[in-house]
Amino acid sequence: MNFQLTYKSKATPGVTNDTIKEILKSARRNNAVNKISGCLVFLENHFIQILEGDKELVKDLFETIKQDSRHSDIELLCWDDSDERLFNSWGMLYFDNQDLQSSDLSEEEFKLNLLLLETLSKPKSASEIKFWKAIKDLLITSGQITN
Repeated sequence: MNFQLTYKSKATPGVTNDTIKEILKSARRNNAVNKISGCLVFLENHFIQILEGDKELVKDLFETIKQDSRHSDIELLCWDDSDERLFNSWGMLYFDNQDLQSSDLSEEEFKLNLLLLETLSKPKSASEIKFWKAIKDLLITSGQITN
């Protein structure tokens, strides 16, 4: 049985793209050892993350994440068991709307792609539903999209 946990938080002042890249480097290394996968979205100065793996290891990781001073207002959205991983072969993903100037992808296209992923993902667990809903809600409350 697989376990999933979804949370959101707000980045503290001073968090940069370089900070996030360091977080991801460490997360990819440590999560590979513990066979934890998931997806991290950084959008509108907020983190939204789903973690997947062994229940105790994911819960322990979340306790560590809660102690990280690079974010605040941490809100556990959902945790539950799932028959399969949503991000099994992807590892830890990172979507960043602040580094788009160096690519051909516009900020608007990025946000539309997030909504398309939400539509196409066909979530099977409450954690997956909460993960995608949190992304959509953030886009709506920031005025980026309309309901």
